[in-house]
Amino acid sequence: MTSIKKVLIVAAALALGACNFDVVNPGPVGNASLNDPGAYTAIVNGVRYNVARAVSVNAFYAAVAAKEYSTAGRVNPTKLPLVFGQLSVDDMSANPWNWSQAARWQAEDGARRLSTVLGTAFASNRFAGQLLMYGALANRMLGDNFCESVIDGGSRGSVNVYFQRADSLATQAIAVSNAAADVPTRQAAY
Repeated sequence: MTSIKKVLIVAAALALGACNFDVVNPGPVGNASLNDPGAYTAIVNGVRYNVARAVSVNAFYAAVAAKEYSTAGRVNPTKLPLVFGQLSVDDMSANPWNWSQAARWQAEDGARRLSTVLGTAFASNRFAGQLLMYGALANRMLGDNFCESVIDGGSRGSVNVYFQRADSLATQAIAVSNAAADVPTRQAAY
């Protein structure tokens, strides 16, 4: 038994001695790397994740305002509203606003990036149609759930700004996804 132990100890020492445990952080992904067509899937998936996260937290607060939740078992910080169907700024966390704005900005910025990189090919690119559709969805969600609009740190505006942006992006998404023969994206944009 001791010879097996010795063999295992020697094997482990050799295995560990042969390994290099130094970790080098390459840093953040370079901005130019996101222009590579191989990154488009990741950009769209990141936007999809943030839109889903925003939908989730907005649905939660809508349920809180409708008193579909009680004080037990809730996972997001909020107080139950005193007035049925109405939450004040003090009743909720910043998560719905932050996540909704992140989803909007990432979709719109991704579409701007692809427009710059692809040029005329943007008009028939599947990923471009998807980013435009998600941008429309995020703007629509912001219009449905918030009373004021703020775009990229600008001044407060009417909630209708979100609906106008959603309409414009959805119209563009329909045209691009139609040209790209991406039926699911076109249907979602409608």
